[in-house]
Amino acid sequence: MAYQWNDFRSAPATYLLTRKGNLESLIAAMTQVICSEQEKDEQLKILILTTWQETAQVLFKESSRLESVISALNEAFRQQRSTAGAFFLSQILCTITSLLIQMEELLTEHQVYLVDFIVFLFEIVEKVKSESNLLLKSMACDCLTELEMSYPGLLASKVGHFYGMSQAENSYVHQHYTMLFTTVLNNAVQLFILQQHGNSIQAQDNLVDLLSHSDPLRSFKLPETFKEHAQTILTKPALSSSLVAERFSEVKKGVLSVIDNSYLLSPPCLSNVAHKLISIVDSCRSLSPKVLKRLLSHSFSHDIQLFHLVLSLRGKFGGDICDSGDNQDIHTRQLIHAGQPRLSDEQRALVWGWLLERLRTEGDVGREITSPVDEGLLSVEEDLSQRIVTPTVFDSLDIFLCKCKALFREDYYANSILCKPIRQIASNVLKMVQYDMGGPPAVTLYKVLLAYLQVDSDHNSSRTKEVEKLVLDITLAHPQLIPHTIDFIGAVHNSHPDSSLPLNVLSEITQYLVTVELSQILIYLYLHLLFIRHAATNPQISPIVLVQLLLRILKESSICESGVWDIGNLILDICTTLMQLHQTELIFNDLSTLLQLLAHRYKDLDIRDRSRFYHQLLLTVSGEKLFAILSLASDTATGSSLAAIVEARISDNAFPSAPTVRVLRALESSTFLSLSREEGNETVNHYQPASEGQDSDSSLQCERAGSGEETTRKFPIKLQYRVHYEKKPKDISQRIFALVLKLSTNGPYYSSPDIFLPCLCASNRVTSESSKMITLSFYPKQPVPAEFNINVTFSTDDGLSYSVALDPIKLEFSDLFQPVCIPPSVSASKLFESLWTALEASDHKGTKDSQGVLSIQHLPKDQNEWSFNCAQLHAFEIHCELNQDSHVHKVMIFLPPSFYLLLQFQLHEDMSSVFIATDSWDVLPLAHRFLQQLVSN
Repeated sequence: MAYQWNDFRSAPATYLLTRKGNLESLIAAMTQVICSEQEKDEQLKILILTTWQETAQVLFKESSRLESVISALNEAFRQQRSTAGAFFLSQILCTITSLLIQMEELLTEHQVYLVDFIVFLFEIVEKVKSESNLLLKSMACDCLTELEMSYPGLLASKVGHFYGMSQAENSYVHQHYTMLFTTVLNNAVQLFILQQHGNSIQAQDNLVDLLSHSDPLRSFKLPETFKEHAQTILTKPALSSSLVAERFSEVKKGVLSVIDNSYLLSPPCLSNVAHKLISIVDSCRSLSPKVLKRLLSHSFSHDIQLFHLVLSLRGKFGGDICDSGDNQDIHTRQLIHAGQPRLSDEQRALVWGWLLERLRTEGDVGREITSPVDEGLLSVEEDLSQRIVTPTVFDSLDIFLCKCKALFREDYYANSILCKPIRQIASNVLKMVQYDMGGPPAVTLYKVLLAYLQVDSDHNSSRTKEVEKLVLDITLAHPQLIPHTIDFIGAVHNSHPDSSLPLNVLSEITQYLVTVELSQILIYLYLHLLFIRHAATNPQISPIVLVQLLLRILKESSICESGVWDIGNLILDICTTLMQLHQTELIFNDLSTLLQLLAHRYKDLDIRDRSRFYHQLLLTVSGEKLFAILSLASDTATGSSLAAIVEARISDNAFPSAPTVRVLRALESSTFLSLSREEGNETVNHYQPASEGQDSDSSLQCERAGSGEETTRKFPIKLQYRVHYEKKPKDISQRIFALVLKLSTNGPYYSSPDIFLPCLCASNRVTSESSKMITLSFYPKQPVPAEFNINVTFSTDDGLSYSVALDPIKLEFSDLFQPVCIPPSVSASKLFESLWTALEASDHKGTKDSQGVLSIQHLPKDQNEWSFNCAQLHAFEIHCELNQDSHVHKVMIFLPPSFYLLLQFQLHEDMSSVFIATDSWDVLPLAHRFLQQLVSN
């Protein structure tokens, strides 16, 4: 059972898909382990319980199965209560709670199970002042709290009992009782206010004796309409009541009792409980927020949760709970926390968020002078504020941004001694951008620049020119940041419509692209095309310059011959933007030439077809109609044909258009097209190592040098596959044309070239039209297995295009094996020994630069059983020595792009050993796994 359970836990979906018949037996075996008193491994039992909690929606889809499991758990708890550990028993309670909440709709007698379980929990929690099973009592309280949060008002009738128990318990479990009490009290107040809004007389009567109780705790009944009220409380905003304060005297008593005993609560529990109390006071309007004033004493706490609680109190009740002295103390602590290096960046960013909100609403960093003493302390706090707001080199990106936002406030920046050029203020982040440290520093820098522009109302001032110059320098030096520059330009245009910065930046970069060498554009071609597309949306940018730039790129480069669909699609997008937003008379000749060039020379079939289509639109449709058609090109609705749209008077704003490509679901594709591996037809490539006169160790070093993508030699792994119909398609023509197979993977592999097929036809027998043999080439960067996703795009004879995702193909470790081409003048055994010696010497160095890795694996196979398995490696075997009591086989394998795997088998009568040598740590575990598979086979 153990291996079944491990397989299920590691991949539940795969397990259920491959072993549907074993699900019942698996659950039965798990239940037997839980209920067995002979099974002493509680760790296994706990893991099973957590698995049930995580995968309840998958395992218990039948009510009978769920009911039997809940009954078994209840029985297991009662039978093992005296012998099992408290943690295991608490996990049983947690699992039952989780099943009752998650699978409510499936249980036909949910309320019966719910009442029985609640009464059972009451039996545990009412044993206050008992030193035994404190963990069990705390878990029972947490289970009741979870049920109350899922069904608000469920335990409202037991508020008095929980109040008494929270007062009586003085161990660490007290905080669990308090959390239960405040949760039930908060929901009870909401329930009573809800009944009051419904003109229920009983609601006001229940408030009078809210904290008293006369009936036993275990005599529990579900409220008649608890689900309806619970749904209302969960989905609608919190209600408030205007009853006089006397009506809420019991509520006030409960709130004050919790605050009196708050010293017994841990910071996380106190924070959670306090927010419940805030909700209660906010709902009872006649209760003064000053009942919570003692919680303000935590403003001097270094615990960020408690300090956030104080900020929440001030943000919720404002002057009703905080006087000027409290506000000043809180503000001082904010400044201290904001500059406290011992706090994490997330905690400091939280404090900065509150500080910036106060600065935005109140607009005053310093103290309000209300007395001569305040005047003496003002300079101290101003100095503290100035030191806190100053950005430092050790600030994280979030803290740096917060400080800059505080620094760039108009009233503060204008009078501050920190009034410096933006390059000096943002120097720390600017260095990160200049050193190509990724996108987050660039995003932070642009946010800082945007905040910097908010300081001055004159959006064409010297400050704007300074930002403009900085943005140009960054973008021209680092073209990979063009997407961030485009976002920044859009943000400036939205916040400052009158600013000249967006137009100036677009004009300068466009002029740079016109004058720069083409090789500089081609390095980041896709990003430069993104910028050209954005520039095309600005009517003040000359469209003639943009079209001529595109023509230059296509004529003087090999883009058309490469036929990358993404590049071609982006160029067509630029063309349609120009046709839609600019006067076509100005660019008619150049744009027509550009579209014809794409239609005749671009390798991708889809790009050629669409280029012809847009060219015909440009020639035959007037400007007004062309604008309307292209504006509706992204609509997903289908309806009138394109001819009907063109012929109609285009005065409406909603003309449906058909989608270009239809995507078939994976379920449909699996019964339509298939890709099958052709075993035995692989193209074998031979790798030739260093010659005999060259030192083997130095040759390994040379192969390791320049491991980047641009310098590493690509070595292809070529495998034969057959593309064919799995069965005749239902809703698609039986003949499909212009198939394009695209391979993609997340593994360390170079991109594989696309495969083009002219046509494929459905047939009951294998013919040249119904089945096509193709060669897939894989270019590994590291010798590791990988899974490749296959997407097929094709057209049908009715003019529609489709995209189909085929089943992924797996490239195994053994598929990477390539024989070493050994020249006739070189002895294979000597080459093997030379490489082994070099790897062994490198392994003994023990430095971080050493590349040799040696290992040994013992396999429980004798020499007779190994004879067949070694035959699988016959193509790579270079030496075989057969003795009376042992066999020795030496195998030398080349692993692309530039690694070796040497195996030396020593086969004895009782056991076999394999000595392994390689020059890559990544290969070693894969080699061990491969040998283990040989054993299993």
